Amino acid sequence: MGKIPSPDFVQRRYSTVKQKRALSGVLALVLALSLLPAPLARAAGTATYNGKTYSTDYTTWRQGDSAWGNTALGDLHTMAGSGCLVTSIAILMCHSGAYDPSTFNPGVFRDWLDSKGYISHSSDRSKDALLSFGRITSTSSPRFYFVNQTFFSVSTPLADVVTKINDLLNSGYYVIARVKNSGHFVPIARTVGGDAQLYDPGAASKKLLSEYNGTIGGLIYFKANLSGKDTILPSSPAKPAAPQVGKLSSVYGDGDLISVSWSPVSLATHYNIYVDRKNSDGSWQENYRYYFYTKSPYSMERLPAGTYRIKVQSTNANNWSYANSAYQTFTVKENHLTITYNANGGSVSPGAELVSKNSTYDLPTPTRKNAAFLGWYTAVGKELVTNGTKLKSTYGQTLVAKWDTSGHSFVKSKTYQNNFKDVSSRAWYYPYVTAAYSYGLMDGIETNKFKPDKQISAAQTITLAARLRKLYLTGNGTFANSSPWYKAYSDYAISQGIISSLPSDMNAPLTRQEFAREMVKAPANYYYGVLWNKLYRRSIVESRGLRFEREVAWGEDFLFNLEYIRSVRLVAAVPRPLYYYIKRPGSLVSTQATLRRTIEMKRTTFDYYKDLYQDLDLYDEQKAKVYRYLISTAVDGLTLPGEGVERRGRSAAGRRAGQEG
Repeated sequence: MGKIPSPDFVQRRYSTVKQKRALSGVLALVLALSLLPAPLARAAGTATYNGKTYSTDYTTWRQGDSAWGNTALGDLHTMAGSGCLVTSIAILMCHSGAYDPSTFNPGVFRDWLDSKGYISHSSDRSKDALLSFGRITSTSSPRFYFVNQTFFSVSTPLADVVTKINDLLNSGYYVIARVKNSGHFVPIARTVGGDAQLYDPGAASKKLLSEYNGTIGGLIYFKANLSGKDTILPSSPAKPAAPQVGKLSSVYGDGDLISVSWSPVSLATHYNIYVDRKNSDGSWQENYRYYFYTKSPYSMERLPAGTYRIKVQSTNANNWSYANSAYQTFTVKENHLTITYNANGGSVSPGAELVSKNSTYDLPTPTRKNAAFLGWYTAVGKELVTNGTKLKSTYGQTLVAKWDTSGHSFVKSKTYQNNFKDVSSRAWYYPYVTAAYSYGLMDGIETNKFKPDKQISAAQTITLAARLRKLYLTGNGTFANSSPWYKAYSDYAISQGIISSLPSDMNAPLTRQEFAREMVKAPANYYYGVLWNKLYRRSIVESRGLRFEREVAWGEDFLFNLEYIRSVRLVAAVPRPLYYYIKRPGSLVSTQATLRRTIEMKRTTFDYYKDLYQDLDLYDEQKAKVYRYLISTAVDGLTLPGEGVERRGRSAAGRRAGQEG
């Protein structure tokens, strides 16, 4: 089978009109076969192409020959699948005497055609591997070139087709017939007894044109000039340069596809890749694997554990000159694979990492301006992957970051109608309880009971944070049922970076010590420092006399929080603001946040930090992390507190939620 373009060398299609053979026609065909002479006997010689042996008897050449059948034709096809036209022309080039089959063959011809740009390359299969044979002119190929073509209706009688072929042959042309409704091409050897003998590149069993009767769509004919200049096999072509290969990783997993890329070099008609494996005695097993006619980038098959070296070879098929790149050596680890992180418009570090198969792993947190990170998802299946997810794949995997860029909104899902009998409308916390219920954050402990004085567990705290996060990002804070009941919430909280790991006891209340341990992991994070993402018990503030420091112009909220933590037993925090905030030019944070004030603030805050952790008996344990505060900046990208922060795009519902606390 083959592919060409028409008209004007763009592929044509014809409807099939089958002709029924009469009994007389069959008898005539049998008689003709009995009268046909045997094919010309040829010396059984061999030659090599690309290191593989082939027969020099061109009458036996097939498009699927092992020497060239696996050679690429375009981007999506091979010679074996679509190279019938290339093979047919090559057969006639030798049949005419223009070329010697000991040095010329369909593979060599394909290489020349591809180097000239006469074979199309496309991601569209119907447009790929089309041969512009009309460009094989007396200028580009003086020894053998295209002259013209003629078309038939598939209902044209075979006798008329053979008559045309005979006229062309007698005029010194070399003819190829379109058969199978122009889906296949066969070279004509001669006409005999009202039929034409073939050198079919696709089927050795088909010897006569009549076997394709009813599907013949046209003829293509060429001219040979034995005195013409040979442009396909120049006498002394230049040697190609060595390719420059991109840097490979020093270590891969046995589950990884290893991608090799290089820059194209002049005079190279194709590229080969050779892989050597290191033996136990330190020697190299050369050509452990090899890949011919590759294109950059090329993904090799997975390699077993061991040490390897690789080179890329640039080759000029016209005289088989070549040049090799420098070797690169790497190691393949058993039961490992590489996880690649696609930040999807953001940034992330590291971009990839080697991990053990069948293991859990820690995920990096990407960043993207004006977007909220929703988690890592598999490229295939779009499954959420978290720090607690066990790696299921046995092969290298790419995780894609999912972002919310549409703005954030809070939407009430239900109306509070005195649902909790133990929450008085006069209680200081009444508006906050009603808001939490209305937005779907809390449903109470028991039927019609909120139990405001009951201690909150770690599982409940994580659930609140997860619901609030999802509600803030999507407008919907609901989760599917899971077992245990908090698993869906804890998985989400880990994936969103709300928590790094689960507490040992999910039913235990969150103590101030536990909260302090989490805080010191990111001591400059606004999550802990500001007021607007927290609720405070008024009785504690008043009984302890907690107030902002008057001498501190900014950052006083952070100091307030440090003092407040020392006064409580249990803490439940959520990671997102609940009001609409815009920093405007000329605001206090813009005018007061100077470098000098930043340094002063850090020194003052450090003293508060130290006192807090000494009071909690955590200072010796967390001392290194406390000192880290002196050189840290806020993890949301702030250089100075408040610098560059602007919360925009909140819906009216979101602003109302902030007003309601």
